[in-house]
Amino acid sequence: MADLNNCQIGELINVEPAFVPVDMHTATNAGLWVSFKDYHRCNVVIFKAAGTSGDDPVISINQAQDTSGTGSKGVNFSTIRVKSAAALNQSGPGIDTIVTQTAAASYTATGTAALQAIFQISVSASDLDVENDFIFMQVSIAATGTHTQLGCALYQMYECTHPQPVPVSALS
Repeated sequence: MADLNNCQIGELINVEPAFVPVDMHTATNAGLWVSFKDYHRCNVVIFKAAGTSGDDPVISINQAQDTSGTGSKGVNFSTIRVKSAAALNQSGPGIDTIVTQTAAASYTATGTAALQAIFQISVSASDLDVENDFIFMQVSIAATGTHTQLGCALYQMYECTHPQPVPVSALS
């Protein structure tokens, strides 16, 4: 394990793309599949620009047996960290909230469509059906409605099973 007081963040967290900035209203925004083969935890981070009221994002977390999505099914989660504001900037850094819901595989970000927002969802390998070889995970955001709403997502993979200065890829 890296010395937490004397290491670079890149030694502890492997950042992988889910999907690059896109207009989320045009189609479902399915992220790449990441593997928990070498990691115990993943923090899913979603950034979005302000859109039009009523076009609230619906965020889903899925699991599968491979990067093709074999046997895809939902991963239940109950906690979502949200930072939102009309403009996330120095004069308006946003309001941080922790949203809890009954465990479900999706979350509707009600009231955030017209705001800039950052969402974080933490997933543990133990949340997946690893007994049946479900070790891949994906974030997906349904088309957000009829108006432009830019967004992107990334994965922060951490608690590597064999830490090293250059973390192993979680994309295979």
